Amino acid sequence: MRRVYVMWTLRKLTRPRAFQAYVLLIAIYQVLSNVSISNVLHNAPAPVHVRTFMTFVTGALSHTGIVIQVSLAIGAIFGLWLARDVIKNIINMRRENLQTSNVDWW
Repeated sequence: MRRVYVMWTLRKLTRPRAFQAYVLLIAIYQVLSNVSISNVLHNAPAPVHVRTFMTFVTGALSHTGIVIQVSLAIGAIFGLWLARDVIKNIINMRRENLQTSNVDWW
């Protein structure tokens, strides 16, 4: 029976959505371990001033190391991919619920 549980766990851990979450968590860990978020937020201008804020963001990104740039890019890609999959699943679940609730029982 232990083998069954091991196989079930391995199947759950190797699903595409789990892989996306693992990569996203690794990218977030990499950024958080190398960047002082509190200092970045302290130095950032108010987001209300869009042009100044975008200049700050592009300057901050261009002056970081390649590891952080790649981690941010990978995190953004996998985060958007994961969000797209979750939203798609929610929409499909709602569609299925609407289709099953419109069945006439008489």
